[in-house]
Amino acid sequence: MSHTLHSLAGAVLAAPGYNPAGSTAPGKAVVQDLLNTVAFYCSVLALCAFALGAATWAIGGRVVHSSSGAAMGKMTMLAAVGGAILLGAGPAIIAWAMSLGGRA
Repeated sequence: MSHTLHSLAGAVLAAPGYNPAGSTAPGKAVVQDLLNTVAFYCSVLALCAFALGAATWAIGGRVVHSSSGAAMGKMTMLAAVGGAILLGAGPAIIAWAMSLGGRA
């Protein structure tokens, strides 16, 4: 009886493992193309936001002499750079979190 309980407890406490490999996923190419397209448009939007922030900084700070306009331009540029960093580092951050969770 105790051997049966020990086996049952071992089976319940054993964590099921999985391997998130995309080689067997149906529609993998479509999903990858979709992610690449979204990443492309996000990087274009980040570049546009950076250019808009630079223009706001230049016009607000030098032409109109508005310190709040210049500050808003700087913050827009900073947000665009931060978004681009997160966009580029996203896959590495997710892979790191998956490996961290796999060790727990």
